Amino acid sequence: MTCNVFFLEPTKSTISTALKVDNRSTIAKVNAVIPQLPGKSCQMAATTYTFDPDGDLVLVLSKPPETTDATSQKSATGVAVPSSNKRKLATSTQSVPLHRCSRLCLQPGCFREGIQRNAAGQLEVDLPDDDQSIMVIVLNIIHGRNRLVPKHAHLEILTKLAILVDKCQMVEGVESFSSPWINDLGTKKPLPNGLPGGIEIDYQKTIHRWLAVSWVFRQSDEFCNITAAAIVACGANLANKLDAELPIPETVIESIARERESYMSKMLEVVKGTIKQYEGKNVNCPCAKHGSDCDAMVLGSLIKSMVEYKVWPIPESPYQKFTLHHFWYIFALLNIKTLCRNIDTCQWSLSSIDHGVRESIEEKVDAIRQKVTGLDLKDFKR
Repeated sequence: MTCNVFFLEPTKSTISTALKVDNRSTIAKVNAVIPQLPGKSCQMAATTYTFDPDGDLVLVLSKPPETTDATSQKSATGVAVPSSNKRKLATSTQSVPLHRCSRLCLQPGCFREGIQRNAAGQLEVDLPDDDQSIMVIVLNIIHGRNRLVPKHAHLEILTKLAILVDKCQMVEGVESFSSPWINDLGTKKPLPNGLPGGIEIDYQKTIHRWLAVSWVFRQSDEFCNITAAAIVACGANLANKLDAELPIPETVIESIARERESYMSKMLEVVKGTIKQYEGKNVNCPCAKHGSDCDAMVLGSLIKSMVEYKVWPIPESPYQKFTLHHFWYIFALLNIKTLCRNIDTCQWSLSSIDHGVRESIEEKVDAIRQKVTGLDLKDFKR
């Protein structure tokens, strides 16, 4: 499988446009459909949101929504009192296709908390770690309440959705909406592939989230694109940087790491080969008068420039402080000098600044970078 990998010099505007998305409006719309009962919101009682009036299952979510005040609300008298963040979502274990998903929720080990029956005989499942807004989206989709489902979803929403449906094995139940959302957002737009001084935190998060979304929802094109971006732009500590909640298999992370190290090693071999060439007995400078001295200047300036960019001594795998994009950027900026350039009487003084050494390195390294491809989703089993 081939995928497009974009290599653009990122700007602040590019990054802010591509990465910093505002999810507050989407979350606010979802929270708006969770009813606030008049006179009850300032008390500790949980609010019930009914999807199925005859349902036998109640999902109890206590994690506060992002757009509500988790500490207090004001009563009718204007006095601040503690508020309850708990929401009870009444659904059914027999609803189609919810029956399969709900029963999976009741399997031992799927959720941390136990199960109990309320006074009405309904099963109550306590889900203290799950996002209320995302659960409402999922249940609206499964119960066919399509008008209450957002038409668009930002990457943060898609990521939270992926975490929830992967944990509950409910992926197929939401695919009719998740696929259009992903296609609408897409990874086909140009993304920055790392900065000379390192990778911005927001960009790292973007890669991590797309890895989770493309994996959970089995989006092969997006998976290929974002794994290619990870190979180019992520460092050796990708596994340590990932949020523990993100459902990304170790096999995927390990494959990204192997590909990254392989391409970076090939780039270093280009530079090593050039150094070895100028360390040898053969004279490379075309000028017969002072060829050996010119070679010495080329070698010395090459190593000095590598010292400046902290790639000398040659770094060892897994190249902790660098990204593949960082290598490409450095090797394109090496400052290589020749003696011929500094001698006006030399016939080679104007023909080439560095006898084509830097250009040769840059072309070979760029050719390696252009060969970077993402991973094939079919190679990984769920």
